[in-house]
Amino acid sequence: MQVSEGDRPANAGVRFPPPLVYVLPFLAAFLLNDRIEFLIVGGGAGPLQVTAGSVLLVAGFGLMAWGLITFGRLRINALPFRAARALALVGPYRFTRNPMYLGLLVAYLGGSLATNWAWPLVFLPFVLLVMNGFVIAREERYLRAEFGADYEAYCGRVRRWL
Repeated sequence: MQVSEGDRPANAGVRFPPPLVYVLPFLAAFLLNDRIEFLIVGGGAGPLQVTAGSVLLVAGFGLMAWGLITFGRLRINALPFRAARALALVGPYRFTRNPMYLGLLVAYLGGSLATNWAWPLVFLPFVLLVMNGFVIAREERYLRAEFGADYEAYCGRVRRWL
């Protein structure tokens, strides 16, 4: 983590793009499923499962896009390895402190359903552990240091995930 004036961190200290935490395990699932097939439904996904997965995929990416658009409108940087200039308290941030990450999670689950692959579900605990421990915890520590009572009040009103 870079340090700025007054021993306050210059950013959250996340050194990689957080979407990789979702993309890399899904890519690993794709490669692994090609060698060792592990399906949610052995006979193949039916239309209801594919539809449900597709709806979750679109909804997840939609939520992520809403979070990004909100950041853009507020002129807030979405990259956790850059300094935060303000808190986002509107749009999807009224309901969840992490709409982009929640959106990626919903899309990840939808992708697993739509493809009928069980491997992404096996990797899901690892994904959540990395997101909570190495991304969100660092971001929250940084935002507490940067915005103090305002961030604490926000955390009291809005949950981390849902």
